[in-house]
Amino acid sequence: MITVSGGTAIPPKVTVVDEQGNPVALFSAEAITKPQARAAFTTADHALIYEAEHGLFDVSYATAWTLGR
Repeated sequence: MITVSGGTAIPPKVTVVDEQGNPVALFSAEAITKPQARAAFTTADHALIYEAEHGLFDVSYATAWTLGR
């Protein structure tokens, strides 16, 4: 996992190189799209967002819903 914080600019692409300087991976950044406005969630489970590209759930909205109820 790569986490970038504390700066004013994040490069759009980061190349990862091995010990010999050969590129082994390329990470690219793009804007995160927010879900479209819809009816209010009735449970935190309704606020889960599945990130198919990474095979993970984004729980940020579910967490915010839980904290705000």
